Amino acid sequence: MDVKISYTTFLEDIPREAAVLVNDIRARLRDMEDADLLDLADSLERSGKVNDCNEGIVVLDSARKKIAKIDARMEDCMNILYQYCNLAMKTPELAISEDVEETDVEETDIDEEG
Repeated sequence: MDVKISYTTFLEDIPREAAVLVNDIRARLRDMEDADLLDLADSLERSGKVNDCNEGIVVLDSARKKIAKIDARMEDCMNILYQYCNLAMKTPELAISEDVEETDVEETDIDEEG
């Protein structure tokens, strides 16, 4: 079962939070080099047939589920960045300049659905 989770962060922290999601996506993609999937590919290349069709189906189904989770995480990250960019374009004063000290920035409570 898929569930959505949410938490509050400062607007200026959103790019860092998105980077955390992207790094998680990268790690999941690296993990996709699953030994079972590689073994199945090698078996197909060598023999031209699958020794155990059920095993091949299970391996492929598992890979598809992993890809679906990665895709869902990518969609979440895209939605976060989309909302962040839209908000930043509408209110340029919210963009944080590197030369502005953190104490000079007023905290803004923003509740955007989307």
